[in-house]
Amino acid sequence: MNDEKTYCPICHSSDIQPSHPETNPAYCYCRACKTAFQLSIADTSESPPAVSYNEEYFRPWEAGPHGLELTRTSKSLSFDSWLNEFEQFQRPGKLLDIGCAMGFFLDRAKIRGLNGFGVEISSYASQIAQRNHGTQVLCGTLAQSSFPKEFFQAITLLDVLEHLPDPVQTIKTLSALLCNGGHIMISTPNLLSLSSNLLGTRWFQRKPEHTMLFSPRSLQYLLKKCGLKLLLLRPALKWVTLEFLESYFQEYAPAPVKDLSTTFFRMIPSRLRTAPLRLGTGEMLAIARKQ
Repeated sequence: MNDEKTYCPICHSSDIQPSHPETNPAYCYCRACKTAFQLSIADTSESPPAVSYNEEYFRPWEAGPHGLELTRTSKSLSFDSWLNEFEQFQRPGKLLDIGCAMGFFLDRAKIRGLNGFGVEISSYASQIAQRNHGTQVLCGTLAQSSFPKEFFQAITLLDVLEHLPDPVQTIKTLSALLCNGGHIMISTPNLLSLSSNLLGTRWFQRKPEHTMLFSPRSLQYLLKKCGLKLLLLRPALKWVTLEFLESYFQEYAPAPVKDLSTTFFRMIPSRLRTAPLRLGTGEMLAIARKQ
C-alpha cells in the first residue's frame, strides 16, 4: 500500500487498522464502521484481485455423488424460506437478482409467479440460468444492462455484496432501478459472526473474491447512505447438506480444518450425508425499503 492515507470505502473514515502481514488476501479494517476491505481496494495504484468465475469456480456445487441436483435442492430450500420472509414486506411483480449464478433463486421466484430477471458475470453459470429464463438473464455486469429507472419492485443480492469492488456505487445504481417503496434483500458474510471471531484470519470467508466483508453496522450504514431504510437484519440461516459442506471445506478451508473435516465426514453414514440441515453459516440477511 502506498504512503497516502487510507480511507474506508464505506464510511470514508481514516481510522484504519492495517491487516496482519501474514494474511492472504490482506484486509484493512475500519474501526469506525467495522468493515474489512482488501488492500487492493484501498490502494488505487493496484487493481482488484482477478477471479475467474468459470466452471472451476463452481466445482464445489457439482461435487459429490449427487452433484448439482443436491446443491439445487439445498439452495432452493434456503431461497424459499427467504422469499417467504421477503413477501411479508412486499410481494414483488418484477424482480432483479444480481449475481444470479445458475438461476436457482429465479427458479423459485418463477414458481411463485414472479417476473424474474437476472444479471450474472459468469458465462458458465449464466448459460445454465438461461435454459429456464432465456434473455431475461444477462451475461455481463450491471453496468452493461439497460434496465429503465424504477422498473423493479424488488432486487436481491444473495452472496454477492462481498464480491463487489464498489458496493456504494452498485447499491446506488440498484436503488435507482427500484420503484418508490420497492425492497432490496441482501445476504452477505457477517464479519462479527461467531465463526469469524472463532477462526480469525483463518475464517473461510476471507478469500480473494471477497473484496469487502461487512458488519451489521457497516451494512446498515451502506443502505442508509444509498437511500434505503433497513427493515430487517438477522442471521441468514441456510439449508445445507453434509455432502455439500464437505466439498466446500475441501475447497476453501485452511489445511488443519480441511484435515479434520475429512475425518469427520468419513464417519457420517451415507443416508445422513444428503439430509438437509438448517444452519447458521456466519452470514446475515437484510431487507430494506427505498424511501
